[in-house]
Amino acid sequence: MNEGMPNYYSWTYLTNVLFVDQPLGVGFSQGQLDTSNEVEIAKYFKGFYKQFAKTFNVRDSKVYLTGSGYGGHYVPYIADELIQGSDSDHFELGGISLSTPGIGASNALEQASE
Repeated sequence: MNEGMPNYYSWTYLTNVLFVDQPLGVGFSQGQLDTSNEVEIAKYFKGFYKQFAKTFNVRDSKVYLTGSGYGGHYVPYIADELIQGSDSDHFELGGISLSTPGIGASNALEQASE
């Protein structure tokens, strides 16, 4: 391939879904979690996604967040951080979707699962 020529077979042309294990240490992600709450995790995610958008030139597109189960607990915090960040050059929140999110009082969730 010629240097400087776009690669039309690149994944950035073939998909629009990015799966991220969040927070650090869950799923296949590796490392030590150095945050103490959901707000800090959301700030880290925003920083990660801004660098991701710059690196792969996927700016100026809407971002849709989704989470299931335990992951659904973090989506509202990340969504709020993206909205408060007001940086539509790198991310513009288009919407969120939660599927059986782990939110609410833990004793209510325990009773609901019994």
